[in-house]
Amino acid sequence: MKYSELDGLSFKEILGYCIRGEKRAKMFYRESSDGLGGLVAEKFEKLGDLEEEHEKELLRIYKKTYGDENYPTPDVSTPYEGCGEKDRPRNLIDALRKAMEWEDSAYRMYKHLMKNREKNVELFEHFALEEGSHYETLRAEKSLLEKGRGSQSSAKPRTDITLGK
Repeated sequence: MKYSELDGLSFKEILGYCIRGEKRAKMFYRESSDGLGGLVAEKFEKLGDLEEEHEKELLRIYKKTYGDENYPTPDVSTPYEGCGEKDRPRNLIDALRKAMEWEDSAYRMYKHLMKNREKNVELFEHFALEEGSHYETLRAEKSLLEKGRGSQSSAKPRTDITLGK
């Protein structure tokens, strides 16, 4: 995704874009958890709940700012654009890998918004940190599963998750 596509959007459009992305992430986690089972399914359910909280928080901000819930959905793909039936994970490791890719992309998207907005930097920083922590949770789970299978994890820990700019 080219995050520069977001630069020309208004704050209203950015909020709509983020709400749509969080909604898609919630759907991915909830739909994927059905086929996983065990502790990973529970983690995916919890991540789905967290994405729903993000969605509600962004919607609350939108409603407070604009007086309604009819947010625009700009024609720019979200980090979770691939969350669909054809992209359902084939197995546990695939589910974790896909979720990590999307969380990393969401993290980078919120970091981009932090750098390119004079206002609301704290809002985007909050969500960047949240998405970064989701990535780390998934990375640790994937690493444990791969170790149990006798393979080495190729997933690298995020070292750039920091407070402030």
